[in-house]
Amino acid sequence: MKRLLFIVLSFYCINITAAATDTLQISSGIDAVTVYRSGATINRKASAQLPKGISELKLTKLPVGLDSKSFQAMVSKGFSILSVTPAMDKATLTPSVEIDDLVKKIKDFELKIKLERATQESLKEEEALLMANRQIASSTSGISGSQLEQVSTYFRTRMSAIKTEKVYSEERLAELQLKKDSLKSAQQLIITRQPGESTKSMTLKIMAINGGKAEINIQYFMHNASWVSSFDLRVADITQAMQIDYKSDINNSTGENWDQVQLTLSTGNPVRSNIAPNIQTWWLEYQYYVGQQKASMEDLANVRYRTQIRGNETAESMVPPIADVSENITATEFKLSEKYSIPSGTGSNLILLESKDVPAIYSYTAIPKKNKLAYLTAALTDLETLNLSSGKANIYFGQSFVGETLIDLSAATDTLSISLGADIAIAVSREKVKDKSTKNFFGTKVEETHTWLIRLKNNKARDIQIKIQDQIPVSKAEDIEVKSELSDNALLDTETGIVTWNQNLKSGETKELRISYKVRYSKGKTLNL
Repeated sequence: MKRLLFIVLSFYCINITAAATDTLQISSGIDAVTVYRSGATINRKASAQLPKGISELKLTKLPVGLDSKSFQAMVSKGFSILSVTPAMDKATLTPSVEIDDLVKKIKDFELKIKLERATQESLKEEEALLMANRQIASSTSGISGSQLEQVSTYFRTRMSAIKTEKVYSEERLAELQLKKDSLKSAQQLIITRQPGESTKSMTLKIMAINGGKAEINIQYFMHNASWVSSFDLRVADITQAMQIDYKSDINNSTGENWDQVQLTLSTGNPVRSNIAPNIQTWWLEYQYYVGQQKASMEDLANVRYRTQIRGNETAESMVPPIADVSENITATEFKLSEKYSIPSGTGSNLILLESKDVPAIYSYTAIPKKNKLAYLTAALTDLETLNLSSGKANIYFGQSFVGETLIDLSAATDTLSISLGADIAIAVSREKVKDKSTKNFFGTKVEETHTWLIRLKNNKARDIQIKIQDQIPVSKAEDIEVKSELSDNALLDTETGIVTWNQNLKSGETKELRISYKVRYSKGKTLNL
């Protein structure tokens, strides 16, 4: 009897030891990915046939970059997860071909960055040259007023073009740098998986009530992924609706290839702090600087306190069959109806989310003081139904690409105004009326009168609406008086000095607008009139 009991106990102990030490290694595959503005949540699936009782499973070949704090595991009904233990394993990958491809792409982006910086240097040198020549032209005697006006107009036009190109160049440079950094991050992730280095694994202890096939879902967060909005704006004719193609530009630099996965885009940002800000007492006091005498009361009072609080990003929505839209407490998610493959380290991946025709009110805007061009703008209303967000937009007339613009929802109220570019079929000019522009002296005062004539002509085959803007100076001193004389239907903002005309121009029609202002100031002083 004792011998039989010893055999049974020995067999029981052997089984416990085997169960405690025998770990089943299983692999998993990516099933779904939720991409945020910054980062992505990866969902994997795995399965295993488990006996009744406690089993130990090891999920292998997980990426080094996964955030262990975000790791979650769920198991099907009839099973319970008792513990999750992270570990590091030796990698067996030999990604030399993949690394060589990434190195080549990185070099290509480095060359593009150098060329873009060279462009910026050229623009900077041209700007300096223009400023130097402008000073020479201003100080040169013998130049008539009309010649000086022509020179000034050229300088303004070219300087405006240079500054605009510098802005676009900065945007291109930032985009190139971002793509290069993404490729380098992907390269580093691959290098960390070289033989002799480590990858992550997770060991799960699972209790099976009756045994059987366990379906395991795991989830974790990766930092090196993102998506941004972009748009194509297509206008066939200003009598028709605008076609808006809403696209997402997805970047996957996680080191994992997403192969035929269910893709969801979220406007949320898990990286952003979830702690609500608070406001402190704003103490206003005088400021003194070393080596400086006590400042004037005007200077000391001109102390500004600026706080920028970033709210939630604009929520976007799309309609089926492109995506199913759902909203949670802080974000909107778009579950794409089709599965997608997005390899890691490929840079930009554009996906069309939605294409719709949107009613638009087309009009023209011109500021002839700045340049003699009329810009076509489209006003969109009912913004909450348009599913837009701030981002870059490509403009097409018909099938022709005509340039880029920006959709800026931060400046929009109930109407969004989008600039679609200049239309050379509308002639705009601004000329100084010499016999109405004078300079007179009255005792201790100087009075200058400046009069400008603005001419508009509609050379298009249809009627148009156009908004013209100019300005008069605004006085900031008691001894400077400004009086204005404006043509009919002019609207004057007395705080900014901006003058606005809203005009209807028939096909072939010409109109003239007049702006005149008198400035009286103390003799012996100079104003920038």
